[in-house]
Amino acid sequence: MPTLDHIVYAVSDFDQAIHDLEEKLGIRPEPGGRHLLRGTKNALLNLGNSCYLEILAIDHENTSFIGQRWMGMNLITQPTITRWSIQTNEIEKHSHIIKKQRPELGDIADGERKTPEGETLKWKMTLPLPAPEIDVIPFLLDWSASDFHPTDRLETGCSIHSISLYHPQPEMIETLLEKLSLKMKVSFAVSPKISIQISGKNGIIEL
Repeated sequence: MPTLDHIVYAVSDFDQAIHDLEEKLGIRPEPGGRHLLRGTKNALLNLGNSCYLEILAIDHENTSFIGQRWMGMNLITQPTITRWSIQTNEIEKHSHIIKKQRPELGDIADGERKTPEGETLKWKMTLPLPAPEIDVIPFLLDWSASDFHPTDRLETGCSIHSISLYHPQPEMIETLLEKLSLKMKVSFAVSPKISIQISGKNGIIEL
């Protein structure tokens, strides 16, 4: 059954975002890696139960990247949760379900990156697009080819308290999530929005 894998927190100031999260939660997000083909870099915060917060920013040292960056990175005007993902061992089956709803979504790609410790993470994923800024339809991840999940190497101490989804057509999104075996309430809003509450050593914050 699919489970929550991670939430993407897109930021303009990478170092400041890491500092702010550490100050508010009492746990410092740890370096993740660089996405050389996507023009981004990340840091990770363990949220427990094989789930994490991905702090995503433009990789300004990657001067060879040309084009629009994925996950709405070129569209944000402030720190924003732009995407969320679910973990599945049936990525082909679930990608077809998403493609029926949104044909431009659901293309599967293989990925891998070296961790700061020199280990290799491998995965399959449905590729998030550069637009819109926020997409409440989750992208998919399959870590079965990897020897470990990113959270296996991260400090513990935080947990996800809640995740809330908002969309102009909430019933449509709820129906899609049900087809993915996810029973979640989606609330009406004029514009799509994803918000979460994280519990840490210093209390609960909302993003």
